[in-house]
Amino acid sequence: MKVLKRYSIVFLAALFVSILFTPAAFAAVKTTAKKCVHTESLKKVKKNAAAVKKGTTDLTVRMGEGYLKFTAPSTKTYQFTFSDMTGKYTMEGYVQFYKKASNNSVQTFNVSTAGGKTDTLWLAINGIEHQGGKLKNRPLQTRTGKVKLKKGQVIYMYYQATPAHSTCKLVIK
Repeated sequence: MKVLKRYSIVFLAALFVSILFTPAAFAAVKTTAKKCVHTESLKKVKKNAAAVKKGTTDLTVRMGEGYLKFTAPSTKTYQFTFSDMTGKYTMEGYVQFYKKASNNSVQTFNVSTAGGKTDTLWLAINGIEHQGGKLKNRPLQTRTGKVKLKKGQVIYMYYQATPAHSTCKLVIK
């Protein structure tokens, strides 16, 4: 009986601790990207890119444009899902994917998304979607790009929704 009572107390303590720390594990990280106008200069992109990691990120971009940097922790296919984009005075935004092209520059590369492959994910802002045209070029409320990366490989994402200060949710799996 004493053994059963002791195991029950240990089990309840472990359950309490796991419940106590569970919300922190699912909380989104908040990241603010510096304003950086579009450029293909590797030096400028590296200097201004805000680092993002796997998981959920609540992203804020001041003045509507900036760069993000993701370093692959392992070799696999990653999903980058952008959603819930909001902004003032603008109707749509986009995210372009870049990789190092040389010691001095970056270049776009394609990701798989709904409707095919493209280097640009078009995003609807404030829930306003546009109809018509090819699906891969249509601004949607939620956009996912998939790409296979090698361990340690760095990619950059140029986020643009000017002229507005904007926010969105980014989930990397």
